[in-house]
Amino acid sequence: MARRWIRRPAQRGASGRLSATLVAGAMLVACRPAQPRVGAEQAQTIGQRADSAPRLGVMERSPVRGSPQGVVTLVVFSDFFCVSCRILEQKLSQAMGTSWASKDIKLTWRSFPSDAEPGAMQAIEAAYAAWQQGAFWEFHDKLLAAPELDQKAYDEFAKALALDLPKFHADAVSLETRAAIRADMGKASELDVASAPALFIDGQRISAEISLEALKSLLEREVKDRAFRGAQ
Repeated sequence: MARRWIRRPAQRGASGRLSATLVAGAMLVACRPAQPRVGAEQAQTIGQRADSAPRLGVMERSPVRGSPQGVVTLVVFSDFFCVSCRILEQKLSQAMGTSWASKDIKLTWRSFPSDAEPGAMQAIEAAYAAWQQGAFWEFHDKLLAAPELDQKAYDEFAKALALDLPKFHADAVSLETRAAIRADMGKASELDVASAPALFIDGQRISAEISLEALKSLLEREVKDRAFRGAQ
């Protein structure tokens, strides 16, 4: 199988801020080979403080974009620090921007924090904290568009979205948030996902390197196929 490539985040300075070269000019490096059952191991680590399963409330189901009743379901496992994830999510956003996609397709987002980037978990925790105030996708989009990701940026995003900041901070480190991430990692393990990004269309694994035009064509074909079968 062809080796996957990502951009390595630049070295952090004393402030801990991520260099803008995350988006442009970063050095390309090969991904480390996936370790067996990495999803299950990470899930155990994430959930080690959650001996009893907390009530997830709004996080009982993964964030959905598009139509909750969409006839075609996309599932993406992603990480905000991963350049390949950003590229794939940009293509998904463009594909979902068409009128037919918005009413016929359901996009489900699941986290897959990289164990190679210490900031990856913090970014997902911040997004899930925003989720608990009904602002996951708005926060998600800000994360993907930002050249630098750190706690200062997360607080600025939260303020821009008029979130309750003390609640935002508390939710980011709550057992509920940890349990939601653990559930994502458990699902990744079930599907043999060992790294992000990973994309599924109606349960079928699709290359994360698919072109935008190929993605649009595939989705349109899936929608038409579902409509045809539904009319029979």
